[in-house]
Amino acid sequence: MKSSVETTYVTFKEKDNILLVKFKENRVINLIMAKEIVMERTNLQLNRILPVLCDARKVKYVDKAARDYFANEGSLFIKALAILVQPPMTNILALHYTEIYKTGAPTKVFAKKSEAMAYLKNEMKDEQ
Repeated sequence: MKSSVETTYVTFKEKDNILLVKFKENRVINLIMAKEIVMERTNLQLNRILPVLCDARKVKYVDKAARDYFANEGSLFIKALAILVQPPMTNILALHYTEIYKTGAPTKVFAKKSEAMAYLKNEMKDEQ
């Protein structure tokens, strides 16, 4: 993968075998957008199962259909997922998401990027 790939809704970057997905500012994500994001991500991963850091700090809202899609089909090829959020309200919503939606990958919510990266690196160690 190139060092960084920018799409309509997100920027993808791979660092230390972790895929970083950064949402663009002030987005309201619907099902059509979610499907496009997941398709772009899986195409970039080339069937590799990777830990993913999803920087959702600039997302305004994700509708229910998009949340359902991300939690199910959207977890394909994800070893572990760390969601980076901007507290306080987004943090509450993201925690609710991790309790309601059981994804195919272990998922945790973080306010600090360093803690999210440490979590994902630890998940990578567990597989070795």
